[in-house]
Amino acid sequence: MISRLGLIGFTIALFLLITGTYLHSSGYGALIVRQIVMASSKPGAPFNPAETVPRPAYTDINNWAAFPGLTGPATLVATGLNDAVTQGEAPVDVFYIHPTGYLSGASWTSPMNKRSAAEENTEWMMAYQASAFNGCCNVYAPRYREASIYAYLADTTEERDAVLEFAYQDVEAAFDYYIEHHNRGRPFIIASHSQGTHHATRLIQRRIDSTPLYQRMVAGYLLGATVIGIRRDWLDQLHNISLCQSADDVACIVHWDTVAENGRSIAGSVDTICINPLAWNKTSDPISANQHRGALEINHLFINDFGYDNSPQRTNIEKLGRILPGLTSAECRNGRLIVNRMDPDHFEGLDRLGNYHVLDYTLFYKDIRDNAKLRANTFLARTQPSDDDNLSGTEPWQVPGHAVPLPQAASTALRDAIHNGPVPDRSTRLNHPTTDAEWSTLQRQRDELLGRPIAGLLQKLNVRAEHQTIGGVAVARLLPDRVAAENSQHLFVYLHGGAYVYRSGDAGLGEGIVIANRLRIPVISIDYAMPPAQPFPAAVDDVIAVYQQLLRQYSESALIIGGTSAGGGLALASIHRMKQLELPVPAAVYAGTPWADLSKTGDTLYSNENLDRILVTYDGSLGAAARLYAAGHDLRKPLLSPVYGDFSGFPPTILVSGTRDLFLSDVVRTHRKLRAADVDAELHVFEGMSHADYIAVADSPESLEVYRELSGFVAKHLQ
Repeated sequence: MISRLGLIGFTIALFLLITGTYLHSSGYGALIVRQIVMASSKPGAPFNPAETVPRPAYTDINNWAAFPGLTGPATLVATGLNDAVTQGEAPVDVFYIHPTGYLSGASWTSPMNKRSAAEENTEWMMAYQASAFNGCCNVYAPRYREASIYAYLADTTEERDAVLEFAYQDVEAAFDYYIEHHNRGRPFIIASHSQGTHHATRLIQRRIDSTPLYQRMVAGYLLGATVIGIRRDWLDQLHNISLCQSADDVACIVHWDTVAENGRSIAGSVDTICINPLAWNKTSDPISANQHRGALEINHLFINDFGYDNSPQRTNIEKLGRILPGLTSAECRNGRLIVNRMDPDHFEGLDRLGNYHVLDYTLFYKDIRDNAKLRANTFLARTQPSDDDNLSGTEPWQVPGHAVPLPQAASTALRDAIHNGPVPDRSTRLNHPTTDAEWSTLQRQRDELLGRPIAGLLQKLNVRAEHQTIGGVAVARLLPDRVAAENSQHLFVYLHGGAYVYRSGDAGLGEGIVIANRLRIPVISIDYAMPPAQPFPAAVDDVIAVYQQLLRQYSESALIIGGTSAGGGLALASIHRMKQLELPVPAAVYAGTPWADLSKTGDTLYSNENLDRILVTYDGSLGAAARLYAAGHDLRKPLLSPVYGDFSGFPPTILVSGTRDLFLSDVVRTHRKLRAADVDAELHVFEGMSHADYIAVADSPESLEVYRELSGFVAKHLQ
């Protein structure tokens, strides 16, 4: 006979056996153990940025998990596919931000240890997520000091967000470096998952949507946001990027969180946006498995060990598995993408409770791969001219003696601006003021008109303007919302254009604001004296007065001076004057289509007349402005027309012009004078551009490339 105590023991054992069997088969046992481990393994001290490892230098290829020319898991192709592009040669890039792979509680952020479980998880992400884009794009993926999984278990959202913001700064630094040094004006896709998506939303809002870069963003695949969902109120804050409405929509984002039918979902908002990847829109209708192009089977385990250990556990991933089509239907429901239960045999390490966060990419791998190709090709077709592009039947300009069609090799944005603008007409430029009073009246009217958009431009580009006086001269200090680390001790001395007559006050800040934003550099914009009240040499004197004061605060090696048109000419003239005064010259000069010769001498002042849509002709108002500024001095005096000066000892100089620029010859002549003096000088001439068209069509690829080249020039020459 079984004793009472023995019966109780037997009952308890039977209960534990049944319960244990259930917990094991259901997956809840692993969940409970994991939660116990995580609860006891969180970092013991508050997050302290000073205790993290140094920021990775993105000049070092070892700090990139994927990079064109670097062989690795992101270049792998699923068994049976052969559609990968040659990395580095695709016309579109993808900037991929990986999710959380650092699951240790030893620190709040990753120590960036190359021999670790976190690193192996990053390699897993390259293989099973980033590789989806190697069929369309050059793949760039930075390593970064990612937040530990425990950041999402922080005591407060403020503490969580502080850790994520710290990690985001690495992502932004990597993106900025990629744009400035590797993108070369190509369209790009932003792709991300989980923590990577939390960084991608910041990146899009801060560095893309509010800058001209939005014009180059093909799409954003921002998947698996889970606990910090992508909600409609975030999208409503964007000005230029929207939600994708179709499979070939561009300048838009897609998002979903994958959960099995009746599965356990990671906590998150029910109003998270869901785009169905079987339909590529936000339909709430279920889409059948017949539309499923294919999952990528998972043959390598994602290391889900929580605690303090971060030791490596497996060999490299050298081969991907098969594509499995028709596995699942999909339905957007309550902010989640509901899918069929999957066979664990196809997906190693699959959560038995139906949390398919790890499958956000792999379950729809072929769908994403094909869709990225479609969006990339659609974007290219819309923005790049084809060989047989008839330019919508646009009639060529009738320049005296011959017809001039639109520049077919220029960007669509520039061609549209030319097409939609008036045909240059020399006769409209012949009238000009003849008295000082008439000049002053026209000056006030134009400056008031040109100054109206400045407040909006400051807000759009997140630049702050502080009006000051330096050396007795009015200036505006232009400060971007974030100064690049390498430019923290640098200063751009900016001189506005306007034929030496126009753009006083706020009207002269436009390009300076763009430079501050695109180069991430502080700018001093000088409001120099202009005629008729203060003709030559007052403008040069003002520049020298400000420059001498700046030398008390900055080393000349930290300064660049420059501007466009009259501003570029004044910068060159000011260097001549600095040499006369034996002042140390700045580290570099930016001469954007400079007015380097006030006389009518250069060849293109004749050949590009009625072709330059901005200046049109030297005769009339432009020549009159030159004479007004010169106030009786010889127009070929080097401080008026710097091309006639001695260029020995000049700083490195970058010059910009266009094939339709009235000043093209004068820019070329200046470049030849610089090179004859053995000065490091770069000349960039753009197809189809008229005078300063990179300012007039600020969102064009040509404009972006001008300031990308300028940014690289600054990085090369300033110390």
